[in-house]
Amino acid sequence: MFERFTDRALLVVALARDEAARSGCDLVDTEHLLLGLLRRPDSLAVTTLVSLHARIEGVREQLYGAIAAGQPTDTEGPGWSQAAVRVFELSQREVERLQQVQVDTEHLLLGLIAQEGGVAAEVLVSVGADLNRVRQEVLELAVAYPADAAGSAVRGYSPDPIVALLVAIEERVDDRQRRVSALEDAMRPD
Repeated sequence: MFERFTDRALLVVALARDEAARSGCDLVDTEHLLLGLLRRPDSLAVTTLVSLHARIEGVREQLYGAIAAGQPTDTEGPGWSQAAVRVFELSQREVERLQQVQVDTEHLLLGLIAQEGGVAAEVLVSVGADLNRVRQEVLELAVAYPADAAGSAVRGYSPDPIVALLVAIEERVDDRQRRVSALEDAMRPD
């Protein structure tokens, strides 16, 4: 399902799973995907929301409120909600529609706002985002600041240095935790 995703998009997917796990949910849903996007201040998706004057912290607060109000599921282990799978499908359709090759963060945002009834889209509307304007802005920024083939950061966008530093630190901590877990697993007797 993720073979056409850029490294940035895959990182957002991993961050969404982390958000679901942190909140005790056993399904990753649209709100977790949007939270994953918001954890990447260097993404075109966040650039779009910032350019439309969306207050990112306000969006996060609304999303966490929606998660707290959500119904627990009865599936075993982390998985993908039907809405999240639909977002991935819509994201891939956007890539095809735009005659591009890979799903990146902006395509995930387009998929999120196209997902009818999704919590993420509802939260964006509740904080004053016009979903048609979000779509238009994504498309304009994608043309103005195309990513290179290696999936490097969007040119022309400089995130708040404090936020960028916090994201970098969080990534290092997560990486170290993964390495420690791998070492612990390797050292366990069979």
